Amino acid sequence: MALIEAFALARNQLMKLAQTNLSVSQLKDLGWANASDPRHLIDSAAGRTLAKLKEMGVEYRESLCPGTAKPVYHNPWMNADVAEMLFEAGFTEIDEFDQDGITPLLLHTYVPEPGLGGRFPEYCCGSSTTARKTWSFLR
Repeated sequence: MALIEAFALARNQLMKLAQTNLSVSQLKDLGWANASDPRHLIDSAAGRTLAKLKEMGVEYRESLCPGTAKPVYHNPWMNADVAEMLFEAGFTEIDEFDQDGITPLLLHTYVPEPGLGGRFPEYCCGSSTTARKTWSFLR
């Protein structure tokens, strides 16, 4: 829990830094869905926001760097307990697509099949579907 609190605190600090240096329209252009609502921490827009601040010459602590372009729910270590704690901490982007067009639910139900790419189970997609693409995060 302490790790999630520290993570949320860092994102909150990044949000405050961005809100101090960027206009609401700039924040929305960067992908902030709730630019003025502090209950919703930035997630998928964190990397773009930090890049914009860097471009503008705004100084920031290295600990504010998101570390990945993927939303937090796209991590392979995610489970229901961690997801619930993240949501309660303010990470509300639970159904965002990653760069491969996959939502967290699909990511965690995907079954890799060597040489074929993989498939999504029947309970997820209605039929056992073979993926035509091998996603980079599964290699």
